[in-house]
Amino acid sequence: MEPTGPGGHASGAAPATGGPGIYLHIPFCAHRCDYCSFAAWDDRHHLTDAYLAALATELDWVLAGLGAPVTSVFVGGGTPSQVPAPALSALLGRIPLAPGAEVTIEVNPEDAGGELFATYCAAGVNRVSLGVQSMVPEVLASLGRRHRSTAVGPAVAAARSAGIGQVSCDLIYGAAGESITQWRRTLDAVVALGPDHISAYALTVEAGTPLADAPSRHPDDDDQAAKYRLADAVLTEAGMANYEISNWAVPGAECRHNQLYWAQGEYWGVGCGAHSHVGGRRWWNV
Repeated sequence: MEPTGPGGHASGAAPATGGPGIYLHIPFCAHRCDYCSFAAWDDRHHLTDAYLAALATELDWVLAGLGAPVTSVFVGGGTPSQVPAPALSALLGRIPLAPGAEVTIEVNPEDAGGELFATYCAAGVNRVSLGVQSMVPEVLASLGRRHRSTAVGPAVAAARSAGIGQVSCDLIYGAAGESITQWRRTLDAVVALGPDHISAYALTVEAGTPLADAPSRHPDDDDQAAKYRLADAVLTEAGMANYEISNWAVPGAECRHNQLYWAQGEYWGVGCGAHSHVGGRRWWNV
């Protein structure tokens, strides 16, 4: 018997595309990274229950106005895996899914485990995006990340064992002190884990962040260009196609929620700072 999502649809159904999509924002983090300018906080976990209740209220309001089942859901942050998995699963259970809908949750490697992924899988999650950033300890430290690179392999394995159909790894290049050799180490190490999808983002300097206040740590354009070219060469050789500027995927594993954004499809953003695009109109929450 095929596993079903919160809408009761078989995960093996033909992929749903075209929207509407839903983005759920979870703002809580264990630690705020030096480059982060997102609506995220590492000192407000005491608001988790109240925030999730408010999120459910806003979600119900959005769902009341939808004219069709949802084709993709993306739970981002912040760090969604910082909130209790059953509570997050309950939110997902409110969403009517189209057959074959894509349901993604962002997870930090240090939060990953079999029980977490099993709970997500039972709630219809069929895709996880792991915040890897680098496989080199010195580079993780330069980025202000606290997880260990050794946590990534077990996280990928745990997601696979739990039945998560697609695993993506997020990477960042251009950190202060990162050599081209270290970037190659990260690419090779992640490719060896066999993910379905890799996002490789150039480090950007955002106003108001610790990184912005430290000019000596700002990335170099030429260095990032060389690292982008290397990423494309390594990932192409590994059988992944560069289907969007910062994203590579094995055939059939492209992130449909990403594609919805790029195709100017319709999506609703739920939660603080979340963006929406419906009926040709864009807006975002404060």
